[in-house]
Amino acid sequence: MLVYLKGRVRGETAFALAAAVSQIVRAFDLETVDEVGPRTGSLAYWFRARRRDLQKASETDLGQEITSEIKRALQLRAVDAEQAKVDDSKASAVAKLIAAVEGQPTAVVQVGALLLVKANGLINVRDLTPQEVVYLRRNPHAVADPITIMKRLQEIADSTPDDSHSLLELEP
Repeated sequence: MLVYLKGRVRGETAFALAAAVSQIVRAFDLETVDEVGPRTGSLAYWFRARRRDLQKASETDLGQEITSEIKRALQLRAVDAEQAKVDDSKASAVAKLIAAVEGQPTAVVQVGALLLVKANGLINVRDLTPQEVVYLRRNPHAVADPITIMKRLQEIADSTPDDSHSLLELEP
């Protein structure tokens, strides 16, 4: 944690600031590793010194391990953020599809790897596996019987070692 105050600081201000920082440290259950009192001079000097400390630490085995873990965490966070956007977009698209088939007793809609099947009062939305997409491309006539489609797709999914499909049942 770093606190920078420009110009001269009154004693009561420094005391109140130190108390507030200590309260934050306790509230977040943080550990104080290196506590240094007020410093005067160039802030750039302080940053250069911390950079040198980090470079030294990164040369150790533990430092390299921590660096690797931080990189992986950042990559996962970026992937999760991107996946959240995709999921939000898919959810919005599915909601529009469901609304569009509301008045229909039976419907089959495939958009890319997304399949919506409505039959017997139930709506099934499914992300298709590559094998299931191939099946539907080779059997376009199958859309005439939604129940058979769902059974056949489940058979394909059961026979495929990769369980990468998802199934969601919704009531209309």
